[in-house]
Amino acid sequence: VTLPDETVLFEMCFLARTDFGTTELTFSDVAINRDVDQPLGFRGLNGQVSFLPADGPAIHPTNISLFNNTARMGETVCIPVEVSNFTDLIGMGFTLNYDPAKLTFQSLQQFNLPNLSEDFFDLPGTGTLPAGQLNFTWFDLTTQGVTVPDQTTIFEVCFLVVEGSGTTDLSFSDVVVIGADGDERPFQTQSAAVSLFPEDNQTIGEGDLGLLIDNESVQVGDDLCVQFT
Repeated sequence: VTLPDETVLFEMCFLARTDFGTTELTFSDVAINRDVDQPLGFRGLNGQVSFLPADGPAIHPTNISLFNNTARMGETVCIPVEVSNFTDLIGMGFTLNYDPAKLTFQSLQQFNLPNLSEDFFDLPGTGTLPAGQLNFTWFDLTTQGVTVPDQTTIFEVCFLVVEGSGTTDLSFSDVVVIGADGDERPFQTQSAAVSLFPEDNQTIGEGDLGLLIDNESVQVGDDLCVQFT
């Protein structure tokens, strides 16, 4: 069977039983069978559901996203960090996690928030920060609040690929989002995987099967149906 890209395979529906926090929807134990003797890679994008109170206006979570990529050993791969629902914010912070045995941090570029520069980052391997972690802490110097369009890339992080097989994950932790009122805002994150190939590979990423679980938000007591694409 062959399906077009972005085909919805099915929906899974849930009842929201809490009014705060987030929960992850993840892939595991993925098995792929083919009728030809050719390996097929897998890349999954996990989903996240944010829970909102039933009373009062719903504040849509700020989305912070990474996206799957492919690269050969010895190449530099730059990963954009993209945001949506970035509305009236005065602060954001997180740790970006990666495997230093497969990727070596190279540089930051494409800054796209007011006053944002490398000064707002703690780089891997500096001070007490280990290789494999990049800390980001941004704040609005005017304290008036900043809004950017959906799907804005706020910066890119670039790595040298030092492993030529398998995949490696990039993920967020210790996320904090602060609104102009000084309160913490709900958020959702999307991790990513980089598929790694040898230097002489000529069909990079060709044929990999990708599955995506949508990020969603829901108020307590409501039903939520999540698409698997």
